[in-house]
Amino acid sequence: MACHKLAKVACYVALSWMLVVPAATAQEQDAKSLLIELRQRHNAMAALNSLERLAARIVHIESLATLSEHGEWPEELANWPQDADTTSFVYSVNLVYERFKPELAALRRTASRPGNFSDEERERFASLVDNLELLIEESQTHYDLLAVGQINEANLFFRDYIRAPYQSIVQGSYTIGSGITRDISRIGHAARKLK
Repeated sequence: MACHKLAKVACYVALSWMLVVPAATAQEQDAKSLLIELRQRHNAMAALNSLERLAARIVHIESLATLSEHGEWPEELANWPQDADTTSFVYSVNLVYERFKPELAALRRTASRPGNFSDEERERFASLVDNLELLIEESQTHYDLLAVGQINEANLFFRDYIRAPYQSIVQGSYTIGSGITRDISRIGHAARKLK
């Protein structure tokens, strides 16, 4: 009788184990897929942040140069030559192309990597990278206007060809980022249900 009860308990334990192990394995697979999706969404958000940060740096450099020329700010750098053709603020605009052009390749690689963005997001992100490239390309014209003292023309150029693409980048990035944030929140809710 005791052997029969022991066999019955062993059978119950084995049956329970057979039911629990597949559920645990399935839950483990769900957790892995959620982690992969979370990593991809974070990669997408990091790429958006990089894009916005680069655009903001370019606009900062160019707006500072424009303001310095409007206000005729004195040059306060100890190592900047007094007889230089331009101020250091204006010269920084000249360096935008050289400093930021290489960054575009990394952003384009991120955009083309499968999984980080949905097809629609990838298309939108690529368009934002194109706008960033436009900002970089137009910096040379802006520099040329500032360097020859055409301040009003440089100001108008900044408004139309620098600030406008920048605003487009900020707005587009916000739209894509909102979707990514919703996805991250959804992943968090799904992960809590696995417990």
